[in-house]
Amino acid sequence: MKEENKKNPKELPKHVSDDIKKKEEYGKNIVKFENELKSDPKYREYFKKYNETSWDGFVHHYARQMASCLRFGEFYVNKLEKRELKYYNAAEANLWHIQQKKLFNLQCQWRAEKITIPEIEITTDFDYWGHKIKSCPFLEPITEEEFNMYIDFFTSPTFDIEIDSYTDYINWQDYFMYKRQLSADPDSDVGISYPEWYFYYDGRMGTSELINLPDVRGEKESFYIKLWHKDWRKKNPPKPNPKLDRRPSFNYFDVDIIENFVNTFEDKTIKKYYNAYKQLHPRRNEENIDNIIFDLEEINEPVEIDYNADWKEGIKKAYQKYEHQKTAEQLENAFRDYKSKIDMGIGFTDDSKHEDTMKSLREAQRKHIIEGRVLNGEPADLNF
Repeated sequence: MKEENKKNPKELPKHVSDDIKKKEEYGKNIVKFENELKSDPKYREYFKKYNETSWDGFVHHYARQMASCLRFGEFYVNKLEKRELKYYNAAEANLWHIQQKKLFNLQCQWRAEKITIPEIEITTDFDYWGHKIKSCPFLEPITEEEFNMYIDFFTSPTFDIEIDSYTDYINWQDYFMYKRQLSADPDSDVGISYPEWYFYYDGRMGTSELINLPDVRGEKESFYIKLWHKDWRKKNPPKPNPKLDRRPSFNYFDVDIIENFVNTFEDKTIKKYYNAYKQLHPRRNEENIDNIIFDLEEINEPVEIDYNADWKEGIKKAYQKYEHQKTAEQLENAFRDYKSKIDMGIGFTDDSKHEDTMKSLREAQRKHIIEGRVLNGEPADLNF
């Protein structure tokens, strides 16, 4: 066979070759540790304190344990650092809830035309700055008094950990929904709730009446937007579509729909199997208890579990309580770093994933208001 026709052996994937090298190093390190333990006089002197028959067993076990530490040590260190970073990041995010409340209070006053803010032209601007709270240029920095008040709130025995787990999904500047919720019947379902932190702040700072101020500016905007919408509908009448199917969509991800379908159409055997499947596979929106137990097993400190008739719920609450406690411990560090950045004039960076959407909403609202003013025979500006 000619030399040029010979095929080169196929190279192993990098992750496979790396793993082989690590295993080789692991074996070499075992031998290295065993030789050192057996030959170095300092170890021999130490071993004299123990039964001689146990020396070989110790050497065998210790050499493998130390070789494993060299092989996986960086992974373990990174994992611990990531765990601490997780709680620090949570504390840092919670710190900005203070600024959200201050911005909301300004919104209430601005809507009532009690104050003016150069950076605010329309109500949607508050939603925009709520999503860019770290960059908001007209909020005063967090004070020691405000931080201490937040610590009191966060560590209060009455603090609802369950509610706090959803703070990432709160629209902190949702004025309309909060006002509607506070003025509604207590037993009615209005969807979104006034944040617990806002209630606490109002109670401590005496600001509970701000949301009851009249929404003067909001009503003016609404008037112009209605004029624009009426004109737009006139220019863009809905096209009749006799084939439009107005029946609800069949949401096959809804487990209740699947269960109802099974109970309606399947035989006893399928129903029996499905009920067994359902018990062993929790709903998609339920937190996986196995993941929680896995995380708890890696915690190298006691985790208190209160009595609960449902052991899964008890473990879940214990885990939430532990994570809340670790986040509380990091609040001081987060505030210290916050103050350091303020003192050095270093800015803060916001998450930009919603920025384009917020800019589009802001510009659309501004455009609609101005067009409504023109339709009402008024100047094409926002001076009203």
